[in-house]
Amino acid sequence: MDLLRNIIKSVQGRTKETLDLLERMTEGDLEIHLRDLLKEYNKNGSRVIITTRKEDVAERADDRGFVHKLRFLSQEESWDLFRRKLLDVRAMVPEMESLAKDMVEKCRGLPLAIVVLSGLLSHKKGLNQWQKVKDHLWKNIKEDKYIEISNILSFSYNDLDGQSFPSLEFINCCEKLQKLWLDGRIEELPHLFSNSITMMVLWESKLMEDPMPLLGMLPNLRNLELEEAYERKEIMCSDNSFSQLEFLHLDNLEKLERWDLGTSAMPLIKGLGIHNCPNLKEIPERMKDEELLKRNYLL
Repeated sequence: MDLLRNIIKSVQGRTKETLDLLERMTEGDLEIHLRDLLKEYNKNGSRVIITTRKEDVAERADDRGFVHKLRFLSQEESWDLFRRKLLDVRAMVPEMESLAKDMVEKCRGLPLAIVVLSGLLSHKKGLNQWQKVKDHLWKNIKEDKYIEISNILSFSYNDLDGQSFPSLEFINCCEKLQKLWLDGRIEELPHLFSNSITMMVLWESKLMEDPMPLLGMLPNLRNLELEEAYERKEIMCSDNSFSQLEFLHLDNLEKLERWDLGTSAMPLIKGLGIHNCPNLKEIPERMKDEELLKRNYLL
């Protein structure tokens, strides 16, 4: 329901009347309201495509719409997708290829599972490491004899050394993820996070690109902590970003000099903590409230 409300707010705006109305609506009412809004936009020639794993959601979206059911990939298509997503196909010796084909077959033609598996194996070097992945997956295969995506994801993080991360692009498939805590260097944040995230902590990420434009788009993010997470001089929070953020911590950002904050950014902020940011010349004017600075804890 929170996601539905946030989509409607982004389309209709955030007037007091709209916010009060949305809080009183049931999930069914919200779906009908959003559908009516999109029909208004449809009059100018726009079209909306909804993707979902739930057939009933697709069928309720529009009684005149068309539900297109995607088929599973064939074995040949699955293998082709795996190879295209693998970072270094040339490093795959025949023995590794045999292991990979066994694992791809167990993905039963589901593109998401194949892409996640390919991303994981791209960061596992050599036959022994690929064999470890297969052993782990085979140990956790359910009675239906197929690989669960959650098992691929869990293995990719269980053996991290705390210093570096593989590609994080597959995090967006964790639809119910609420709290994300990453400790270690990150080359690049994924371009899409799950909208369900309410709390995020980045420790020692050493990012070279400002994370705020990306994180500011998360519709349910309420708590954010950045500690040694950014290596540049400026962060920018544009208008309408961080619409639900309540608590922000900036810790040990030693190179940070400037913080630009849009007038409509962080409208719900309740607490702010800034520690060991020696080069930050000034914080935004409306963040200087004494009570705001006292309430600097994470929930």
